[in-house]
Amino acid sequence: MRGCIWTPVFSIATRDLPVRLGGVASGVINTIQEMGGVLASAVIGAFLQNRLAVALHDRAVAASGQLPEQYRAQFVDGFSHAARTGFEVGIGQSGANLNLPEQVQAIAHDVFTHAFVDAKHPTMVVPIVILVVAATASVFVRGLRREAMAAHEEQAAVA
Repeated sequence: MRGCIWTPVFSIATRDLPVRLGGVASGVINTIQEMGGVLASAVIGAFLQNRLAVALHDRAVAASGQLPEQYRAQFVDGFSHAARTGFEVGIGQSGANLNLPEQVQAIAHDVFTHAFVDAKHPTMVVPIVILVVAATASVFVRGLRREAMAAHEEQAAVA
């Protein structure tokens, strides 16, 4: 997959350069590609974490009505503060050692899974918007290049 995308990009980016600058241009493009990947991962990760914190709180508030009164406040607080304090998710962290009723554990599982899906939806919009903006920008760049080539050819014809 990577070769189907980046090889043509490198070829297009370096095709009009003098041969002596090909390696430098390739290195610059590779550096920009790597920086873009790191930056994109950081932005998407931060946005997902933000959306997850909001979704966890909202889902916990909505689900707390199903719980006995004595567990509601602690249940909502636990999910609301998860973004700051963190909580462990995985094998062995089911909450069984907390002596919580099975109903609370089931609702907590439901809150987390649905909140994660709720958080993923807007997070997936971010890369789509970036791709649309980049595709639109590339159309304008290509158009500007054609105008510059036409102006250059016109100058060469006059001289």
